Amino acid sequence: MFWFLLFLLSLASCSPVKVDLAKRGNLACTAFPSTSADLPVFQLDLRETIERNAFEYGHTPTLQELPLTTWAGSGPGHHVTFRAWRTFGQGGTFWVYLEVQVTAPLDLFINFGAQSQRQGSDPGLSRIDNGIAQGSGSSTFPRRTTFAINIGTIHQNIDYTAAGNWRKVPIIFLRPY
Repeated sequence: MFWFLLFLLSLASCSPVKVDLAKRGNLACTAFPSTSADLPVFQLDLRETIERNAFEYGHTPTLQELPLTTWAGSGPGHHVTFRAWRTFGQGGTFWVYLEVQVTAPLDLFINFGAQSQRQGSDPGLSRIDNGIAQGSGSSTFPRRTTFAINIGTIHQNIDYTAAGNWRKVPIIFLRPY
């Protein structure tokens, strides 16, 4: 009986999210509402960076091969470094990666996306990998989070972007499918 009441209470804390970063149809479950911190919005245009940094399929570059870049919006109390790369095509697909390291007491919810327009033989593309890049808390050592997108080699002129908001409380996203 106790477990049933606990289950009902947890269901009651789930509500539809009205945040533009959430995919349509997802649910967010939190014990209390999460608010964005008063920090700058995390935004990156990664097209040139990813196209410039291509590596062999299955190879993760070392920090010497591809060093971290400090995000321009970093400041006292919130420091973000990142690096982005892609693999050479194999089997009709290639992978694109974004690695983010956060040194802050807050978490950063990130949408990493790839998009191309329909033209010629390209049928168009819209892919997103999203999640929480956890902050380091009170530690001065950053926490590393990697996002990845698998893309078909048929796509051309792909725009890669990353956008995110700082969060005081982590949000758990449930995918209904």
